[in-house]
Amino acid sequence: DNLSDLIIHLNKELNTVSEKLEKQALKIRKNRIASIEIIRDNILNTLSQLGMENSQLVIQLNETSDFTATGKDEVLFLFSANKGMEPRIFVFFVSGGERSRLMLAIKKLLATHQHLPTLILDEIDTGISGKVANETGKVMQSMADNMQLLVITHLPQVASKGNHQLKVYKEVVDETTQTNVKELSKEERLNEIAQMISGSDISDAALNQAKEL
Repeated sequence: DNLSDLIIHLNKELNTVSEKLEKQALKIRKNRIASIEIIRDNILNTLSQLGMENSQLVIQLNETSDFTATGKDEVLFLFSANKGMEPRIFVFFVSGGERSRLMLAIKKLLATHQHLPTLILDEIDTGISGKVANETGKVMQSMADNMQLLVITHLPQVASKGNHQLKVYKEVVDETTQTNVKELSKEERLNEIAQMISGSDISDAALNQAKEL
């Protein structure tokens, strides 16, 4: 008997909630617009430090027709690592090393604002080497000033920057493969980093380089 009145009442409630959501979505959009330039510059500065000084980054906001948990915006990151190339959606058009460095730059920025107690980086330095690897280690080192950083890496330049080093290795016990973790002493760290440099046979040159790192 009261169905028509109930529909009218619920529509009024729906309109009231929609108006509140629109105001909140607009506030979020204004904050995003105000932050885009700061975020872009921060990421590009870190990328420059990581040997990608010609990078271009465009953070694009597209208004959506429906509400989401974070407003009414679709946020797109358009990226180019090379001068003269138009920025595109970075997921599809960057190499492994470029993606690693871009993700590290983003995580570094997020970490300064999210107050994370611990951040785990699992082979985020894949696809890089040499001077860039060393700079990547320095970026991670600076991140560790404000949090605990656990880094899984195969790069001696990165491993050498840690305050502590754990070795993860496998061995066969009773026909079963086991994964073990061992904390390394200072002497063991030198040998491990030298082995990462030269392979199974540790040369004097590799040992000296490990000491230098």
